[in-house]
Amino acid sequence: DDGDGAESEDNVDSDEVEGVDSDAEEKDADADPDAESGPDEGEDAEEEEESDASDASDDDEDETELVPEDTFGDALNIRRGKKRKAAWKDEADDQVLVKDVAANYKKGAGKHGNKEISTEKYEKAVQRNFQNLVGEPSWAKLSRKDKNDEEDDSDDEFFRETTDLLDKKKGGALLKENLDFNKLKDLNNETHKEGAIIRSTEFHPTSTVGLVAGNNGAASIFQIDGKSNPKIQTINFKDFPIKTAKFSADGNEVIVGSQHHAHYHVYDMLAGKISKVSWRGKVEETTSQKFEVSPDGKLLAFKGKYGHVHLVAARNKEYIRSLKMNDTCQALTFSRSGEFLYTHGDG
Repeated sequence: DDGDGAESEDNVDSDEVEGVDSDAEEKDADADPDAESGPDEGEDAEEEEESDASDASDDDEDETELVPEDTFGDALNIRRGKKRKAAWKDEADDQVLVKDVAANYKKGAGKHGNKEISTEKYEKAVQRNFQNLVGEPSWAKLSRKDKNDEEDDSDDEFFRETTDLLDKKKGGALLKENLDFNKLKDLNNETHKEGAIIRSTEFHPTSTVGLVAGNNGAASIFQIDGKSNPKIQTINFKDFPIKTAKFSADGNEVIVGSQHHAHYHVYDMLAGKISKVSWRGKVEETTSQKFEVSPDGKLLAFKGKYGHVHLVAARNKEYIRSLKMNDTCQALTFSRSGEFLYTHGDG
């Protein structure tokens, strides 16, 4: 009996084990379809993503074929709509002050006024003077502007600030017998030191800058705003009473002549250097008092003695040739194009 009972228990246990195994197999079978379908669906999703990526890459290739590569922009780390960085900067420039430079001047020690005590950075002062004289070149601007912003040039800015110059209330033609005007500040309002007699005044060809020169040999350059006209710089020509002073056609030079000397001076505003140009060995002249600059920037025409007019190359100041009229030359001027030179005598 014990043996039969043991066998029966073994049979029960085996049946239970077989039942458990069969239940596990059924569960596995129910789970297999999901397990098998899972990888297939994942593969389909991956294929769809790969196809989308290939389509996007094709679109990107089409766009890159239409738009050229910005080589210089990448090199300068330029990003559209953002301010560009300077390509190079000397950190030592931040430590140099205007008073440090003035202390190294060999001439006129103690006669440079506020420069000797100014704590402004010298680099910033030089940049401001340059921009006041010739403006800021487009290639030097770190911030990009649209073409629509070109209206913000220096002349328009001048007329927006000095609204007193323009009377917009009244329109139509001017009255025959009346002329309305407003008296503004003198051009040399800040100095009045160009001499007892002002011999020459001139407007800069491209900037809102004016030149005033007198018989004491001083020529001053002012920023014109119609209100205070702040002084930019004064150039002193020793023992050289100025009769005529003019800007060059490009506005980078100041040329001065005198009725007492057979030479004239050229001041390079960018380099801050004065050059002396003599007539000796070229023509028999004792003065350089009257001259004109051609609008095309090619020639200088000097009034000479006995009806002579001397032509000089504006670029290198080399003497070219002399012309002669049938009377004493009293006045001369170029045509607007610079192609013709007109002279006038006593008659």
